Amino acid sequence: MAEEEYGGRSVHERFEEAVELLDTGQNSQALRELLSIVEEQPGHVGALNKAGVAYARLGEMEGAEICFTRAIIANPRCVPALSNLGNIYLDRDDNERAIALYKKALKYDPDYHVAHNNLAAAYKQAGQVSKQVEHFKKGQKLRFSRRGSQPDDTETWTESDASSEQASDSTTESEPAGAWEELDAGRSRGCLGRLMGTMAVALVMAMVFLLI
Repeated sequence: MAEEEYGGRSVHERFEEAVELLDTGQNSQALRELLSIVEEQPGHVGALNKAGVAYARLGEMEGAEICFTRAIIANPRCVPALSNLGNIYLDRDDNERAIALYKKALKYDPDYHVAHNNLAAAYKQAGQVSKQVEHFKKGQKLRFSRRGSQPDDTETWTESDASSEQASDSTTESEPAGAWEELDAGRSRGCLGRLMGTMAVALVMAMVFLLI
């Protein structure tokens, strides 16, 4: 069997199928497929980021953090992974690191509306209202310009905007899920073990912030 194929399907085909599973809320199935891709291609940035999204939706935040971190190590310019990792720090009330990650994402893609919205949430949490409003307005303007429509003047900002999702060909932002699917605990531990190998989470995170 060729390295690029698995069960007669190429890595690209398997990745697209996993993305479809993720988009339709089949997070456990998507995660298994994505992790099988990562096992074969440890530097597959899209699969790492998507696996992080799946972990986040399943409430496995350690796995999500590891995947987003590895995606950034594989490609320091992976904007969605930077933004996603920032969301994890925002949830931990670590505004300084969250803001640093969002700013890094916007350095590489100033038009990435999700990062603007996330940055607005971080500034709100930090009590910096003027910066919150600035980035929220930017995010909304970019969001609606992409959709070819005008924003509703009555629309109000909520903290759920901090985890808004952007679908693309290769990446998706994490968002809170109303009904998470259960992931087999043994499978989860095994996947985390294979993802980490001998690296400690703290060491990996130190590497990420050296890149920022």
